[in-house]
Amino acid sequence: MQNNKGFTIIELMIAVAIIGVLAAVAIPAYANYMDRAKVAEVSSIAGSYKISVAECLQDKGSACTVADLP
Repeated sequence: MQNNKGFTIIELMIAVAIIGVLAAVAIPAYANYMDRAKVAEVSSIAGSYKISVAECLQDKGSACTVADLP
């Protein structure tokens, strides 16, 4: 009897199918994660500008321009 080593085509197809299912689940989750990270970054930057504008308003007593911000 011949002793063959390796994978059958069925085993390889099952492995590819499993990888496909995992990718189908992971890619949308990663895209959602990236969207939330971008929103958090913009929110952080906006918060910094809000604080800077409030400080400028407090110092000058009037509206500030972008050139006035630190």
